[in-house]
Amino acid sequence: MQPSPPPHPAGRRLEEAAAALTRATAVEPQEAEVVVEDRRGGGPEARPVVGEALVAALERLVSEARTETAAAREELAARTAGEAALVAAAGGLRLQLDELRERVAARDERDMRVARLVADVAEAAQAAREEIGRQIAARERAA
Repeated sequence: MQPSPPPHPAGRRLEEAAAALTRATAVEPQEAEVVVEDRRGGGPEARPVVGEALVAALERLVSEARTETAAAREELAARTAGEAALVAAAGGLRLQLDELRERVAARDERDMRVARLVADVAEAAQAAREEIGRQIAARERAA
């Protein structure tokens, strides 16, 4: 079994934002605040986001995830368009190949007819030679 490919960065970011939003909205009434960590690799100076900054951080994460998702969709559309162009080119090549096969078949048929005609002409020439030989022999006997 092949390992599954790693999720696209946009999908992973969207999942992180959704999980953070779920955690933020599932606050118990006695809890004072919810902490969401920004996991984009801000380094050691990155601090947990708390309080009112939570909404802004979540909105930023969702916005970035949407942007990355849109970029992934554009990339997928470009790949699909490229694939469609390749399929169309392959179809065109297939039509050309079929046309060439038809031409080759017609040429082979013509070649066969010419070969039969050449054989017929050769037989006629042989028969004519034999007839001329018989006529010459008949004249020599008559003379």
